[in-house]
Amino acid sequence: MSKLNIEDLMDIPFQVTWLWTDKFHLESKDISLVWSSPDYNGDNSIEVVVGYGAYLKLIDVAFGRDKGIKTLHQISKPYGPVHWKENHVE
Repeated sequence: MSKLNIEDLMDIPFQVTWLWTDKFHLESKDISLVWSSPDYNGDNSIEVVVGYGAYLKLIDVAFGRDKGIKTLHQISKPYGPVHWKENHVE
């Protein structure tokens, strides 16, 4: 996989699902991310994760709440620049 640039991800339409904490799962046809929302004491970071169903099993959550289709730019804009989660590996 080539190096991921956050700017390249900002305008991709994602299916957004709230995971009952500060985490939101973002799924597109090519990539799955988790965004940590400052609205819920998160740090405005993103990380690449496995697909939705596998991620729910990993975090032991039965389901999330559908928040529609949005871009990362739309959901993160009020909080300033999005950054990779601290343990992100290129």
